[in-house]
Amino acid sequence: MKQFLIKYQLKVGTEEQRRDEMVAFIAAMNGDPAVKGRISYRCMKVPGKPDYWHIVTAEDDASIVAMGGSGIESQPTRATEAAVRGFWSLWRRMAGI
Repeated sequence: MKQFLIKYQLKVGTEEQRRDEMVAFIAAMNGDPAVKGRISYRCMKVPGKPDYWHIVTAEDDASIVAMGGSGIESQPTRATEAAVRGFWSLWRRMAGI
């Protein structure tokens, strides 16, 4: 298993909008057969601050790649830009790029 910690601050939108986006993202990811049961995604808000922490646990390297989506069209399970950068940096190391 591999774990990633993603930290960021909310700068655009409201806390409610961000919560709704993350609930929808996690629900879509849990419904995607390519990643269902292979990725655990937890979101936490730091009380009293605009800070968020996401803990992502991946079953294996292939599940990390699957989380990036397939194809070029928009997909509800595609990871956020920050998560994708972290996941693809791992993939580049695995591929020797």
